[in-house]
Amino acid sequence: MFTNFRSACPIDALPDLLYNAACEIGQITEAPAEVLLTDAIAVACLAVSLRHDVRSFDGRTMPTSIFTAALARSGIGKGQSLIQFFKCFKEDTKEKLKRELTTGQPAEADDDLILEEITLPALMDRLHGIGKGCSIQIEEGQRFIRMMIKLDEVLSQLWSGDPPVKRRVKGVSRTALDARLGLSFRIQPYLFYKYLIKDDGRTYEQGLWARFLLACYDTDRFPTPQPSMRLRGAGTGHNDHLQAVLKKLVEQAQRCPAGGPRVVIDLSKEASMYMRMLKDRIKHWCPPHYKAIMPSVDRAWENTLRLAAVFHVVCEEEGQISEEMVDRAWTIVEWSLSQHYMVFVEAVRSIPKQKAASVDSARAPRKATRADDARRVLESVWNARRLRSSDESFFDEVERVADLPPLRFLRAVDWLVRRKQVEVHGEGQLRRVRSLISRPTYLAYGRL
Repeated sequence: MFTNFRSACPIDALPDLLYNAACEIGQITEAPAEVLLTDAIAVACLAVSLRHDVRSFDGRTMPTSIFTAALARSGIGKGQSLIQFFKCFKEDTKEKLKRELTTGQPAEADDDLILEEITLPALMDRLHGIGKGCSIQIEEGQRFIRMMIKLDEVLSQLWSGDPPVKRRVKGVSRTALDARLGLSFRIQPYLFYKYLIKDDGRTYEQGLWARFLLACYDTDRFPTPQPSMRLRGAGTGHNDHLQAVLKKLVEQAQRCPAGGPRVVIDLSKEASMYMRMLKDRIKHWCPPHYKAIMPSVDRAWENTLRLAAVFHVVCEEEGQISEEMVDRAWTIVEWSLSQHYMVFVEAVRSIPKQKAASVDSARAPRKATRADDARRVLESVWNARRLRSSDESFFDEVERVADLPPLRFLRAVDWLVRRKQVEVHGEGQLRRVRSLISRPTYLAYGRL
């Protein structure tokens, strides 16, 4: 029922259109399957969620927006995978920027579908109105992590699609009614683990992380086999085909009047039966160790429904959602639960909690006391070159060995003389020092 811990990424559960595009992009970028899987879902979700909702067998209607996160180290193709999957959206943005720079006039409306600025004002400005939609796509999500607590409530509301989000930003009231938001970020595993330890699970308990489809590519801590990715069928241009389908879906959504009704996708009879049984199995047959990630388990059924609808629409299937699409979606969501356990339980457990010492919080070195200087001088008297047939040392030689500023050295010698630890004889260059004790004696509280 539930996938084995640390099983291979089920990228082959993607429908042919998305899978073949992922294979083609993987050959170009050499990105791991975990990154390709989350990027494929993220880009499909962006195009579908603008106009389509999904209805469950119990009559509830919900958005088709999905949050994804990929944990993978830098330099393995995360950025290139993002560029290739979101190629048609990036090209439209470039054309818009060219027109603005050529004419010197900014666009009348900010209708970019991809938002790269992670602030409440930017988000509310983009979604202000009725039925607006966009997607946050972050290549390196460390900065986004720091905004999680601040934006947690807003992001959760936008994921749910209801109630409306109303905020006052920069002195202006902004309302996002029936808005849709997709969110996808990529981050290095170590940085994410470090954040989780510092955060001590607060943001996970708040419920936002539980909504994410998560994929972790960490070969050092969690070595897993990479699946063999082979194209299904001959030919080339699979990503170009995907980009054309995505662009068509976006254009259809943009032609619809603002505030108009969304297209609601229903489950077929077989898919409804599958989802009924799945709900019961998740409730009664969840592995005991998954109790540690119950917020994620509680969201698994809804994420399965949303993902099945995305697959149905992007593959241009007619009618209702098939049982096959639901099964493909559950295979991915089920595996994602194992990733949640790996990251939010195993990764945090395997790293010892250490108090982070910053430059500001680090304790300053203890200032040397007179007793410390005297201890150093006495050791120098003991270690300095002795005069022939004598237990005395030249004063200058002791000063050289002690390596203290002149004033501190003289004060330390005086400290030792007054406590009858050493005695000084002679004048000028013939000045000599002799220890009156057989060896240095140290006490726990720092006195001689």
